[in-house]
Amino acid sequence: MGNTQEALEQGRLPDIYFFPAFPLTNVQLLKDRVLIPYAYYRHFGRSLTLVTKAVDDYSYLERLEGARLEALSYPEDAPGTFDHYICAYSEYIREHYQTMDILFLFQPMSHYVPLVQLYKELRPDGKIYLKLDVNSAWMDRFPLPPKELGPLLDACNVISAEGRRMQRLLSKKCPWIIDYIPNGYYTFGEVMPRASFAEKQNVFSQWGESGMKKRIMKCFCGASPWRLKNCRPGASGLSAP
Repeated sequence: MGNTQEALEQGRLPDIYFFPAFPLTNVQLLKDRVLIPYAYYRHFGRSLTLVTKAVDDYSYLERLEGARLEALSYPEDAPGTFDHYICAYSEYIREHYQTMDILFLFQPMSHYVPLVQLYKELRPDGKIYLKLDVNSAWMDRFPLPPKELGPLLDACNVISAEGRRMQRLLSKKCPWIIDYIPNGYYTFGEVMPRASFAEKQNVFSQWGESGMKKRIMKCFCGASPWRLKNCRPGASGLSAP
């Protein structure tokens, strides 16, 4: 069995695995849920393995130099259930735990609980990073009943929130240490050109959920001629009134 701490002390870089709470889409390969473990891998890791049920073509994987994707195959779970998900990922852990030095998780989901318990049973030295990705709705769920997500949060070595204010509020409301790790961006080694103020356009890019439109449009009251560009796949642009 591997030993994460011993490997780090000996100078061996860790092997990193990412388990999404739901199957990854191609677009999500270039979003924070994957880019955070990818950035960690590029700077501190030896390998990165994305483990997901295959639901897309994953053409963006070629942008993640060095990362590999392992596709799981399991039946579709009924809405609100994760029995097949848990069974497939549990089997994967049993087969690969010896190389799983660090396990990245995204969002505090209850179906992660049996997985982290199994992982810690097989790799008590293994490290778990949970990126909360919480919003105001999730805030209302903290502090949580131990029977729901307590075992998940107890098993994690690092728990992070993306916003400073959110991190401070969560730290006050729950007994776990919440670190502030912002999303930022990753350039994939490219030099990002800097645009002068004169070169910029009055365009506001929206990447969030479509339900944010009404809230974002309020920002444009009296700000015409600003335009709102919806950058989500399949979305059309939207101009401010």
